[in-house]
Amino acid sequence: AVFAGAIEAIELRPSIGPLSGSTLVTLIGSGFTSVAAGQLSRFHCSFENSVGIVTESVANVLSDSMLSCRTPAQDAACSAKVGAGVDQISVMAAQLQFQFYSEPFLAEMLPSIGTELGGTVVTVNGGGFVASHLCLCRFGAEQSPSVSIVSSTRLHCTSPPGLGMAQVTIAVNGQDFVSAVGDFDFAYRGVAQISSVTPSSGPAATQFLVTIKGRNFGPTD
Repeated sequence: AVFAGAIEAIELRPSIGPLSGSTLVTLIGSGFTSVAAGQLSRFHCSFENSVGIVTESVANVLSDSMLSCRTPAQDAACSAKVGAGVDQISVMAAQLQFQFYSEPFLAEMLPSIGTELGGTVVTVNGGGFVASHLCLCRFGAEQSPSVSIVSSTRLHCTSPPGLGMAQVTIAVNGQDFVSAVGDFDFAYRGVAQISSVTPSSGPAATQFLVTIKGRNFGPTD
């Protein structure tokens, strides 16, 4: 879409976000700084929802090819057309759509314990998980190396290396992280180590009790 004589908006990142709004989006295009040069121009982003209501938000010019702005809040899940404008001029770009989704929630995490080396595949049950290649899991401040969306109610997140306790949070759009209400921590433990096995041998055809001693076997060792 070309408007204001020289501006073009061709791409939107990210293109999904929660109903609560405030997702920081970047419009990719051209001509932003050339239009602003020598003028006191006010740039804005426009979001037109499915019932035709248009909401504007102030945009920051990052470069000649990028603008950033925050999404407005919506009352219900919808797809909104997105555009950009200068002062009182605004044109919607039909090819740019932003999908507003209901806030995801986290309900259960299995297992909630794993090795300090990472690599534990954790199942996160909840709801509102929108299919997206941007989906991220975080264990504390560390990002999961692998995330897969199984369904709208289940994710698989691989734990990164870590120590101690780490709160698990999810961002469907790679930006707006949500946490569970209450305790939703993943506990890191050392790698299991065996120090002795008693007895060390026995008859092949008979069941018998074996005692294994070591460390990091479980919550109480």
